[in-house]
Amino acid sequence: VEKRECAYCLAINTTICAGFCMTRDSNGKKLLLKSALSQNVCTYKEMLYQTALIPGCPHHTIP
Repeated sequence: VEKRECAYCLAINTTICAGFCMTRDSNGKKLLLKSALSQNVCTYKEMLYQTALIPGCPHHTIP
């Protein structure tokens, strides 16, 4: 997260989509290889929003 008005650039690490779940869609795609039907998807058991304050930002700045 970076803003010109702030004194710092802040890296925020998330665990979104950690451990992708493999899924396969074979509906009507008989000519494709099985590997072409597989894809990684995200499913969520819970979600959490948190606010991060960037040090050195003026109070009027919205990072």
